[in-house]
Parts: sequence; structure tokens; C-alpha cells
Amino acid sequence: MGSMLRTWLEVILQQTHLVLPKISCTRESLVFMYGEDAVQEDEETWRIPCRHRVFPGASEEALAQAEQAMGFPLPEALKELLQITNGLELYVSPAAGYYSPTFHIEYRIFSTTELVTINQNLLKDFRAMLGDDPDFRDVHALNYVAFCDAHDGNYLAILLEGPERSKVFFLDHEYLFRPYSEQDADLYYTVAPSLDAWLELVAKTEGWGGFGEPTPMI
Repeated sequence: MGSMLRTWLEVILQQTHLVLPKISCTRESLVFMYGEDAVQEDEETWRIPCRHRVFPGASEEALAQAEQAMGFPLPEALKELLQITNGLELYVSPAAGYYSPTFHIEYRIFSTTELVTINQNLLKDFRAMLGDDPDFRDVHALNYVAFCDAHDGNYLAILLEGPERSKVFFLDHEYLFRPYSEQDADLYYTVAPSLDAWLELVAKTEGWGGFGEPTPMI
């Protein structure tokens, strides 16, 4: 495996705080979510103590079963990540307020089983909402795979085809999970050119940059 994916993942797993720019959220909102004692700060950022959860890697059989169920091969970088950890929770912090006693997970990357269920449901939702539209009547498969929960019914997805294949983009539920197209690129904005680059972005921003711009408010 020649990618930098494992390297950037190791950097993330060594980080002990989720860092958030002060321009992106208020102290009050963070206190409500995490509690007074959890919110630390420096001149430009808020810092929330966190940990990460990794799991045993997926077997070749589990990956093959997922690909068969979804009807397409998984991107190689995603397969590499799943072989390291079958599912992944990054920047996990105890939640306060109405979240208590649960946890806030900034990035929840799906296991092979979740990948199948979630992506099958996205296709069903798309067909239910846009299947009768003349522009989509003959579309019976999506050209992306959603791999990470982006909160509020949104996802991060990897493009499966075309000149920008393998890029990570923000899959906004408001656009009814339609396939990605270059004509509608402004709807699903690009976060990173690849999964490796996405992990690098998350690592270098210490957690806050993985949803791209605009960053969903907390």
C-alpha cells in the first residue's frame, strides 16, 4: 500500500483535542454541547478534549460481500482504510446538555455493513423523490459512495467515476441524493481530491476542516 492514508490516520489518532476556530462557533454553543469544564481556548481557537475509536479491520470476505451487495467495487483507498479499521470514530467527546449522557462524534466513518445499508437507503430515497423526474428516470445507480456521517442527514461521499473520480465531496440531503454531475458541482462542493487528502486535511486542522467550506455550524 503506497498511499499516505495510514500515516495521516496515525497523526489523527495521536491528537487529544478537537480544535475549532472561534469564527465558526460560539463558546455558549460549545458549553451547551460539551459542558463548561470541557471548553478550553487559546487566542484563535476553542479546544475540546477527545479520543478516537478504532475497530478490528475488515476481512477480504467482508469487503467482497459489501461490494457484491452494493453492485460496484469500493474505492481502493476506502478499502485500505476499512482493512485497517472496519468503522472509525474520530474526535469523540462526552456530550452535555440535552445530548447527555451520550457522546458527540465529529466524524463517524461507516463499517462495511453500514456502508451497504446506508448507500442502499440513499438510492431508495433518491428513487422515491426523483425517480419520476425526466432527468433521472433512467438512473438506477448512484455514482458515489457515502462513507462518513456529516450530521443533520448529510454525508461525505467519494465519487466513483469521471475525471474527478476518487474525490471527497459534501453530500447535502437538501439535493435529494441525486448523482454527482459536473453541471451541478456547486450543489455538492468538493472537500478534498482524495480520501488520503481528506485525512491529511482533518489531521492538519486538528479536526475542524474535514467538512470543507462552508463548515457546518455546531
